[in-house]
This record gives sequence, structure tokens and C-alpha cells, in this order.
Amino acid sequence: MTGWTVLLRGVRHRAGRSLVVLLLAAIAVTAAVLTPAYTRAAQQSVLADTLRAPSAYATALKVHVTGASDSPAHEPALDTSRTADAAIKNRPLLAGVTGRPVSSAETEAIVPAGDLQARYVYRTDLCKLLTITGDCPTDAGQILVSDRAAKAHGFAAGQRLTFQLGGKTQSREIVGTYTPKDATAPAWGTHGYFREGAPASEQGHTPSDAIFAGVEDDIKAVPAAQVTVEIVYPVAVDGIRRADAPRLRQDIDAVKLVVLGNEVQLDTALPALLVEADADAAAIARTVPVVAVPLLLLVVGVLMLLVASLTEERGPEIALAKLRGYPAGRAARFGLGEVLLLIALGTPLGIAGGFGVAELVARAVLAPGVHVQLSWEPLAAAAAAVGVAVVAAWAGSRRTVRSGVLNLLRRVPHRGGWRAGLGEGVAVALAA
Repeated sequence: MTGWTVLLRGVRHRAGRSLVVLLLAAIAVTAAVLTPAYTRAAQQSVLADTLRAPSAYATALKVHVTGASDSPAHEPALDTSRTADAAIKNRPLLAGVTGRPVSSAETEAIVPAGDLQARYVYRTDLCKLLTITGDCPTDAGQILVSDRAAKAHGFAAGQRLTFQLGGKTQSREIVGTYTPKDATAPAWGTHGYFREGAPASEQGHTPSDAIFAGVEDDIKAVPAAQVTVEIVYPVAVDGIRRADAPRLRQDIDAVKLVVLGNEVQLDTALPALLVEADADAAAIARTVPVVAVPLLLLVVGVLMLLVASLTEERGPEIALAKLRGYPAGRAARFGLGEVLLLIALGTPLGIAGGFGVAELVARAVLAPGVHVQLSWEPLAAAAAAVGVAVVAAWAGSRRTVRSGVLNLLRRVPHRGGWRAGLGEGVAVALAA
């Protein structure tokens, strides 16, 4: 009869208690795996919630510069974007979450007719953000005015509008009117383009909606005008993993230094949000184990008591092994064989259970789209739990294994059914 046959027959002989040992081993591994698996998912959830809370404009990378003719603001936005593009592309992690940029240039325009004050703006994504009556401006000298400004001040398509930029008079042709599809969309940023009907400024000008140009050069037609050029790189915040956050902050700081060398600034709320999320994640790492570790300790304690009972029941078998000349170490392994087999069988069940429970909880309570990730920490925790279970089994069986042959042969256990063994195992667990 082989050793495996003996083990399997022993498990069958003590089916009830063996089932309890198997379940306890699986629960111990589940508790161990659940802690790091859920902790990582909860930390990712906090990061996702933190990054999703602000607008897309706040988390975007905004490369901008303001100035007159001697400033980079009067250079083509494409030249400004090349430096930022190269700096971002040289950092694959940052480039992986950064989208295609949107460029804009704007300045202040004063319309003598009605003493209106409006932003004169060029945007590369203009037409898709507006509902337009007439044409979308695409050439020099063409502009769009808002529907409500046209109605309030008598503007119409085909009319030439005269206004001042930097104290110089300019004239442009109105080719259409517009209504923003969503005046509060993140794409508009915080520029305040739509101000028709707002109270007069301190200078006495009446605010009006933005005037949109067809080409960037029209915005920079007057060298003395203060122009702001902004290049917005949208960031896919859902693609940011917590493990990548420190490196991502470093990449953003590096890009800031690169563009600053060209007298251009980069602003984003992303680094501060990452720091905030990291602080919350650290708090989670301290609190989640407080819940799971006591369960693991309880299971290990119950396992130790149950193994002691199971090993004591195997006393006559261990005594026979010693009578056959088994060394002490081999006799101990013989006595623990069934338990170690059950722990080994319970380990994959516990790993699957830990990941499964963590995933179910993540889907129920964490941020949408956050899932449990397979990583080394839960697997390492499973290995540690198995090690603790083995030590608990050894400690529980130590007294019986070290007993003399006569003491072991004094009690011949009565064989009961698997239900009785299961009931005894549950009783031991409840007693603990």
C-alpha cells in the first residue's frame, strides 16, 4: 500500500473532520488573499474617484503663455506645442494617458458699437462645440458671433464688424452665428467666453459673448495686443494606475521644466490630486487589515485545535508507525500527512475565493470600472497563510506525535460516520 493510498483512506475514514480542516484552510487563505487584493482595489477606487471629481479641464495638461509681440504668445501655437509634444512623447507613461492637444489663442476685443467687451478667440476644435447658423469660419478675416449677441446688438451674417485689438481698429466679416452646444462643457475651460448680459465692467464696457476667428493669425494681427496661447492636452484619468502615480508626477514636473525653458508654463491639478489620493490610499492600507487579520488569526486558532483533535484520533496509527521503526521525523510527517494534504487542496480554493470575494465587493461598493488585479501581493499573502497553517498544524499535532507508543495505543478511536466527524469538527470550531 503506497503512502498516497494511506493518506486518501485516512481522509475518507475521517471525512467529516477532514472537510472542516479543508474548509478552514481555504478560509485562512481566502482571508489572507482578500486583504491585499481588496486593499489594492480600494486604493485604485479612491484614485479613480479623486481624479474623476474635477473637470476634464482641471486634470488636463495646460501649456500656456501670455504676452505681446516680444513674447512666445505671438509665435504660432504649433511652435509652442512642438516643444511640449516632444517632452511628453519622451515619457511613455505620461504619453500613454495624454490625448491629442487642442490649441487656442485669444485676446480682448472692444466693439465700439454698443461699447462691448468680448474675447476674440481662435480654437482648433471650434466647429464641433457649436451649433452654427451660416458658415464656420475657416479663412482670414472671418468671424462668428453668438445668436444672442446678434439679436441684442443687431449683428447679421454678411455684415462687417469693427472692433479694437490693442488699441488698433480691425474689421472682420461675420459669416455666421452660433449657440454653444454646452456652455459649461469642460472643453471651454475657465475662460468665461459667454458673458452676454453680465453687468458692465469697471471700465464701463458691456460684456458680450466671444467672437470666434477662422485663423490664429487674426488674433495676433496687432503686435501690441496681449495674447494668450493655450495648448490643452486631455488626460485619460481612468487609465492612471496607483502604482504609476509617483512616476507620473515626476514626468509632469520634468515636462514643466522643459517648457519653462521656452518661457512657457504648464499647469495642471493632476499632481496635487495624485498626492491627495495617495494619502487616502495610505489610510486604507492601515484600516483594511484591521478587519481581515483577526479573521485569519481566528481561523488559524481553530485549525490548531481541530488538528490536535484529528491527530489524537490518529494516535494508534502513529504508534504502529513508530513500532515499525519510523524515525521521529518520519513519524511526525506521517501524522501530519492528512492535514498537509488538506491544506494543499484548500490553498487553490482559498486563492480563488479571495479574488472572487474581493471582485464581488469591488463591483458592489467601489468606483465603476475598478476591478481586482492579479498581482504578487495576494499570492505572497496566500503563501504566508499556508505557512502559518502548516505551523499551526505542527503545533496542534506536536503533543500527540511526541507521545510514547504505549500512550498512543491506550485509546482506540471509535469510527463514526462522516456526519459525526463533521459535527465534531464544527463543535471544535464553535468552542474556539
